[in-house]
Amino acid sequence: MPEQTAHAILIVDLDRALRESAPGQALAAAIQKQRLAIHQSTVDLDKAMEAEETEIDQIRDRLTPQQFEERLRDFDQRVRQVRSERQNTSQAFNTRITAARRRLAQALNLILRDILEERGASVLLNGQNVIMAREEIDITSEAIDRFSTQTFEFDLSPSPSGDGG
Repeated sequence: MPEQTAHAILIVDLDRALRESAPGQALAAAIQKQRLAIHQSTVDLDKAMEAEETEIDQIRDRLTPQQFEERLRDFDQRVRQVRSERQNTSQAFNTRITAARRRLAQALNLILRDILEERGASVLLNGQNVIMAREEIDITSEAIDRFSTQTFEFDLSPSPSGDGG
């Protein structure tokens, strides 16, 4: 059997490289910022709905049963619409996050390919699946350093075009 070169196999911890790199941290910050904005919007809507519900209850005695039922139906319709919009917002947000993560992973893969070629290695394994390896074949820190030199912009807020990233 032919003898392998000492570094024919390299390993990288993909999750760590994405998490600890500057682009990964920028994405995490953008996600957190948008989550806070969505949460604040939800709190504001909840307060507005509660206020309207209280108002309907307070004016109930001044309305005819027919007027009250009509007002209640309108309110119920708005509540259902708000719930639907929240669900759509959540789904769209998750879709934008997935697309941004995919974009980062693709960019990281280009860097990993370059390192693989530079080192003359034949195989790159995800370090999370490796039980034991020599330290010098782990390229995670190098990948993080190289990846951190890249800049990415992340806009995860809802946009009219539906493009989030």
